[in-house]
Amino acid sequence: MTNGAQNLTDFAVFYDNRGDDGETVLRYSSEPNVEVLEGNVRKNWDASCGDLRLNYVHQGLARVLIHSGNGDLLLLLADTATSGELWQRVTKEGLVLVRGPYLVRAAELRGNVLTLRGDTNAPTKLSVLFPPSIGELRWIGSLDGPPARHLSEETSCE
Repeated sequence: MTNGAQNLTDFAVFYDNRGDDGETVLRYSSEPNVEVLEGNVRKNWDASCGDLRLNYVHQGLARVLIHSGNGDLLLLLADTATSGELWQRVTKEGLVLVRGPYLVRAAELRGNVLTLRGDTNAPTKLSVLFPPSIGELRWIGSLDGPPARHLSEETSCE
């Protein structure tokens, strides 16, 4: 779906239909340290060829952080519906990836504070997936969904 980098950390988002099996194979010169941060992901290291194989089922969002001598790689493994909750935006200070709202219209990153503006279509939880250096998240508007609109019964067109 998308990818990006900041300093020595890269990220990549892969998605497929909910319930489909997924397999990602990455080649390394030596065995990396693999942390499954969220979800059910099985890892297998093949030292004979340097392959790290990750197996999973696309269901919600799985997050895997791989540490190697060349830096870190954050893999985000989503089902199709969850991938629709992910928003990548470019700010003056770099790339950000967030999860939650119906739409992210604008993003501003100052230091470790990320300010977002957008729309929601239902009560929404907001989270930052990348970069890990963000310490504070601000949302301009309401995360409770769109405001109710009431038309007056006296409204008429003549």
